[in-house]
Amino acid sequence: MKRLGIFFFYEKNGDVDDFITYYLADLNKNLTELVVVCNGKLSAQGRAAFEQFTDNIIVRENKGLDVWAYKTALDSYGWAKLTEFDELDLDGSGAPAQGNV
Repeated sequence: MKRLGIFFFYEKNGDVDDFITYYLADLNKNLTELVVVCNGKLSAQGRAAFEQFTDNIIVRENKGLDVWAYKTALDSYGWAKLTEFDELDLDGSGAPAQGNV
């Protein structure tokens, strides 16, 4: 089973707390790929924290709806690539959700 995880992140200074890296360490065991989308700033500490789990980090302007972060990640893959996955796992600063592709 191929799972794509999209983790949405926002913190006004762009710093990643330990509870997030703890969560991602466990989540990542169940994913084929992980993409992190940061709304707004991402500090050097924050980038280093996420790079433990993925090189696929997108930083976007904190504009519009927060869930637009998920659309940004989906658009970065494109529909053809997304069809290679069996499941999407949408997590992050908001309420977690999961669904099948």
